[in-house]
Amino acid sequence: MQDFGEHQILSTKIFAPRIPSDFVARKYLLDKLDRYTDFPLVLVSAPAGYGKSTTVSHWLSKQDVPYAWISLGEEDNELTSFLEYLVASIRKQYPNFGHELEQIIRAPADTPALEVAKVFLNEIEKLNDKFILVLDDYHLIHNEGISDLLELFVKYPSRFAHLVLITRSDPSLPIHLYRVNNKVLEIRTDDLAFTTDFTSEYIQKSLNATISESTSLKLNNSVEGWISGLKMIVISTSAKNFDEKVLHLQGLPTSYLPDLIQNFLKNQTNEMKRFILSSSILKQFNSSLCDHLLGNENQISGKAFIEYLEKSNLFIIELDDKSNWYRYHYLFGELLGQELKSFASPEEINGLNYNAATWYEKNDYINFAIEHYLKSDNVKAAISLFTRYRIELLSEQKWGQLSLLLDFFTEKQINNIGVLALTKSWLQIYKGHVFEMFDSIGSVEGIIINEDNDESLRKGLLGEFYTLFMYKQYHFDQKYDLVLEYGEKALLLLPEKHVYPIGYAWIFIGGALQVLDRTEEAITRLYKTIDNENDVVINNLVLLIINYIFWIEGNSAQLKKSAKKLLDFGNKSNNLEGIAHGHLFMGMSHYLVAELDQAASHLEEALLLKNHTIGVHVFFASSALASTYLFLKNYKKSDQVIINIEALVNNRGGQAFRSIWTAVHAELQMQKGEPQNAENWLGEDPEFQIIPVANHVDANMSLIKVLLFEGSKESLKKALVLIEKLVTYYKKINSKRSFTTAVMAKSICYYQSGNHLRSAQIFEEAFIYVQKFKTTILLVEFGNLIVPIIQHYQLERGANEILTRSLMIINKDASILTGEAFTLREREILPLLGLANKEIADQLFIAEKTVKRHKNSIFKKLQVKNRKEAHIKAEELNLI
Repeated sequence: MQDFGEHQILSTKIFAPRIPSDFVARKYLLDKLDRYTDFPLVLVSAPAGYGKSTTVSHWLSKQDVPYAWISLGEEDNELTSFLEYLVASIRKQYPNFGHELEQIIRAPADTPALEVAKVFLNEIEKLNDKFILVLDDYHLIHNEGISDLLELFVKYPSRFAHLVLITRSDPSLPIHLYRVNNKVLEIRTDDLAFTTDFTSEYIQKSLNATISESTSLKLNNSVEGWISGLKMIVISTSAKNFDEKVLHLQGLPTSYLPDLIQNFLKNQTNEMKRFILSSSILKQFNSSLCDHLLGNENQISGKAFIEYLEKSNLFIIELDDKSNWYRYHYLFGELLGQELKSFASPEEINGLNYNAATWYEKNDYINFAIEHYLKSDNVKAAISLFTRYRIELLSEQKWGQLSLLLDFFTEKQINNIGVLALTKSWLQIYKGHVFEMFDSIGSVEGIIINEDNDESLRKGLLGEFYTLFMYKQYHFDQKYDLVLEYGEKALLLLPEKHVYPIGYAWIFIGGALQVLDRTEEAITRLYKTIDNENDVVINNLVLLIINYIFWIEGNSAQLKKSAKKLLDFGNKSNNLEGIAHGHLFMGMSHYLVAELDQAASHLEEALLLKNHTIGVHVFFASSALASTYLFLKNYKKSDQVIINIEALVNNRGGQAFRSIWTAVHAELQMQKGEPQNAENWLGEDPEFQIIPVANHVDANMSLIKVLLFEGSKESLKKALVLIEKLVTYYKKINSKRSFTTAVMAKSICYYQSGNHLRSAQIFEEAFIYVQKFKTTILLVEFGNLIVPIIQHYQLERGANEILTRSLMIINKDASILTGEAFTLREREILPLLGLANKEIADQLFIAEKTVKRHKNSIFKKLQVKNRKEAHIKAEELNLI
């Protein structure tokens, strides 16, 4: 194994297979492969046993071009794991390659394939050197993210890098389009199949025997050019009387391969037969593992066993350049595995798997150890090993690795074993499947209590359960006294090393105290925790909830201070998640007071580190940045952020993320002044659950804005009913920012219903809060809906800096909206535009020529052509 960052990878996976002594080189294949420079993709696709890997390995040995080789397995169906091996394999040739990719690997959050592809292609271009990347056994990969990455690699080909895929079946890539566009070089079964001449050459090399032309023809027709079939016949047949034996062959050997295997095994000693069959349970092996496999019953050493396999020219493939690791050819290994079931009892096979598992565990091959423990029916050992390692992965937020380990277990095991059920819940949160987590978490407590675990483990698991149950109580059941009760239990039970659950417990304790109007107590306790705590993970999460509290309260000044503390903490501790969160909330502190350029700058910085935070925070920063760009009239950038959000939704899925995405899209359409598009996104008769909103958007508020824009009697009635629910709810949960927004919406609803007096009273109630914290953006977010109310307020109370700034952001011609664009005389003429010039002149005691000059100035400022248009526009803008 070799080090990669904070954990290890299996170095045997990044070596090309050694060329066997009986390999038959074919010039036409080499010549065809040499055309690779004209194509971004070389596809070598054929069933098992046609020599795909050895052919490519032999070709590479003749090239004066650096290459990287990855032998893929089922365990690589996770983008992070795939990238680890990608970087490690290329670093064999270029030691400084992949520092940006390494940041993606270390990040706690998944990165969309498009982003990974950009980074990968940029890193490849930096090499400034021809390069070949080989992915062997690609048929084992079914991860959409990896497939998307390779599709983008071919779509935007590098000047230097070429991709070789070796596979038993065509990958889920648009191969037909690649053919049309001359982007793929294909090596197929017909190219790889032996001809009669090559069959004769192979027999000469493997048996040191010369066969007749008729024997070669009979043999080749029998196997139909299939190399493995030919090899099976050779290993089960001696050179003596070979021609005569071949004459009795009938048809393709797949039907009698088991017979060939049995014939081969008959020629082995009992000990060697036992060793060969036992080793078939291993995906790969070395001499030490082979020694351990049979325990004290070994009469043959692992080293002697491997030497015998090599000498016998069996289907064995060397996996590294030091002759340490080997594997059987897949087809041969599968056939041996079938024979093992006849040779050994289920109990004996379980014993072999157990021996393999203990060796893997001792040597830190955790995934192989868990897999073999489960194959040995020793679920308890697998759970014990999983338990030992998973809290470290959880604390480091290694979600991909955690998910891979959990996938070894059955769904029934996951749902009925406490530590597995808890891990599933954490992964659901990470993936944005929080509502799905809420549905299942309630039953986990009983599972943990009834399990036969030692007391310390039981306490730790219960502490985790209470932390996760707090999440449900806070967001779903909304029983905040119960949240505090469970929080104290969690902190009491969780061991010190469970830093991630401890940090989450503090998040919901702080959040519950804020809801219960005990904000000062919350902030005091949280800062005291930071003073007494040295763990970076815990302090990062505690600082995170402090910022969330000030965001929920809409306290822009305190939010700016706490965001700076989080930024400073992140930089000092080199915690990229802390830096990302610091920029997020610093951006939101500027956003609240409508300092939009500064807000955009910090939110952009937060999204540069999006791979180091969970998806919900990426949504938060992205939706706020898209809105900020809209208010800055930068529609191109706003649209690009929307595209990025959609990619994240498609990458993660989950009811929670899709609900947020619906709200984000609808809200942005409203801010663009396109209520019909917003309505389309929300759907017909939408109903959104009312839950605590810590994000930038609220689907219910987006729906209210659509109804207000519609402005009909029926829509205003619906809007008011929903507004009253939100006002009551946000007051109950002490969400001052959201409460103020709901009250603003209520003011607009009354204004559009014609009750301007009640509207003004309600607006003044909300504006007190806006003035206190200078949260200008709460006005801006309503766009043109709020404009007439602001104008009426300023007519009654006089000009106000916050209101004037709001109008300026909502409309570039805000000076027109406020009347400031017009001179005193023009403001006198505006209401009289329905009269003739002479009539206006007589009323104002000025010359008709002066009226004409002022009229033309008004037309220009209003961007109209005549009196009628000017009168209509002035009425629309509430100037008359």
